[in-house]
Amino acid sequence: MTVEFQELLTDAVAAEGGQATLNCNVTGVPRPQIAWKKDGELVTNGTKNTVTTYSASSRGSTASQLQIRQVSKEDVAVYSCIAWNRGSIRVSQAAVILTGKFRLICFLCLCFFILSIKQFYLLCILLCLCFFIFCIIQFSF
Repeated sequence: MTVEFQELLTDAVAAEGGQATLNCNVTGVPRPQIAWKKDGELVTNGTKNTVTTYSASSRGSTASQLQIRQVSKEDVAVYSCIAWNRGSIRVSQAAVILTGKFRLICFLCLCFFILSIKQFYLLCILLCLCFFIFCIIQFSF
């Protein structure tokens, strides 16, 4: 029997300094093995990552979880769950997305823009431009 994903990976959104978790559940006979990759490089247990894999008793099920601690810009990537047995190999991918500062900065930009309609027009427009440039520099890949 070929390897089948019970559920495809879904993107994980995490705040900077927070935790991201990706879950991979597969079935197959013989029981599939699972490995994780980040942008094509093997992910192993370490200070930042914990990979937990276990086999369920029913129908050749295997589940694996990748936890990423202290999420930072370096962790923003495409992660792959690779599952295989003698019959086949399957891959599911998802991204880890960083959130937090970007929303705050965009909110401040919006506030300044709304204020600029009422008063301090030039000053607020200038501040909005500065925030926008900061967003581009800070969050570009």
